[in-house]
Amino acid sequence: MLKATQVGDVTEIKMGRSLDGETVLYWVAAYLIDGILIDTGCDYTKNELAEFLDGKQVSKLINTHYHEDHVGGNAILAKRFGLKAIAHPETVRLMSGKHDLYPFELEVWGPPDPCIADPMGSLIKEGEVSLHVIETPGHCKGHVSLFEGNHGILFSGDIWVGERPKTARTEENVHQLIRDLTKFEELKPKIMFASLGKAVPNPLDVIRGTREYLEETRDKILKLHSEGKSPEQIREQLFGRESTLAEYTQYQLSIKIFVESFLRSE
Repeated sequence: MLKATQVGDVTEIKMGRSLDGETVLYWVAAYLIDGILIDTGCDYTKNELAEFLDGKQVSKLINTHYHEDHVGGNAILAKRFGLKAIAHPETVRLMSGKHDLYPFELEVWGPPDPCIADPMGSLIKEGEVSLHVIETPGHCKGHVSLFEGNHGILFSGDIWVGERPKTARTEENVHQLIRDLTKFEELKPKIMFASLGKAVPNPLDVIRGTREYLEETRDKILKLHSEGKSPEQIREQLFGRESTLAEYTQYQLSIKIFVESFLRSE
């Protein structure tokens, strides 16, 4: 399923697999601004994305990172429109091969075809748009966010997905996420577009609130850990029962991982 919405100069393209034609398992967004496409969704929505873009002027494709819900349309767009992606060098390497996916990833997003991409520079220009590349590896290695300074537009990728997160993936580094959010604050964006298809106007207070929440949570976790509490005991004391997502994701996305990430060295 695909839904497109115009938000100022940005076209928000929300995509997700639907098993019944009505309910989407998990929304993810691509964004189009002045001929630049940011991310391509998952394998299950690649044909819908290609059809939506047919006839539109798309000259550049950027990937924020290599995960299957962000690069699933790369190969078909390269074949149909000759669009070759650009990405962080680490992402370029990771996108070039196949990855083993967990059953939940196969069900929700599907396996993306490997694709060839070029390494990006620090600035990407097209027409009146200049996107500054912000390295934000807290979500995964090679993750970048993009900032259009003339209009204060921030594309956060998967760095900001909600105000008070309490689950994490095994790849995530929460200490680095705090540093990434600090970078966002320094940019003072006027609007933020998140990977789940959420536009946040005047996002500075929201970003600051999330960063402060993560710092306060870090301090609580480290204190309990210094008192001899295990990650499971810390999870129980601070958050209660485990997330319902944990079992579905084979414990690849869980509160326990969120807690453990704070206990790793920075």
